[in-house]
Amino acid sequence: MKISVPPTACHVAAVTRPLLDQSLAEQGVSSGMVLFGIPSAGILFRCRAEGTILDLEFGAILSALRFITHDLKEEKIQSVRILSSQPKLVFALYGRDFKAMKKEDDGALSLLVEYARQLAISIEFVPPQRNLALLGVGDYPSMPEGRKLEVNPEWTISKMHQIKPIQTGVKL
Repeated sequence: MKISVPPTACHVAAVTRPLLDQSLAEQGVSSGMVLFGIPSAGILFRCRAEGTILDLEFGAILSALRFITHDLKEEKIQSVRILSSQPKLVFALYGRDFKAMKKEDDGALSLLVEYARQLAISIEFVPPQRNLALLGVGDYPSMPEGRKLEVNPEWTISKMHQIKPIQTGVKL
């Protein structure tokens, strides 16, 4: 009997915010960000990028799929459930209306098709309040639920620090 494994949830998002510091804009720092989070692996990824909000969100999907297929290959993930807060992107991918999403073919759609050959990919809408990619870093758990930190320090008496009284100086 084959045990069915639930799909790995992957939250994706993109934000564009004007840079508050003008010197950052002069240095070429982008005001857009690509974000994705994989709660089961304890991953929260953020990267600056340029583009429209749909291009950035599509880039977040491709970045997440690349991370899953390359960096999490030991996990043997077979299906991915992408959760996005951009309805236009979700309905374009769900309905396979790629022309509504990408005006020109830049190779990104063929890359998505290539990932779809390796993984079973589904996409769903999630309200922004529940999109974990939009959470602050401090709100995100540092370790996935159920995983334990394995630390086995071997402290012995000889390795412990000795406390010595403060020496006030030399008497002459």
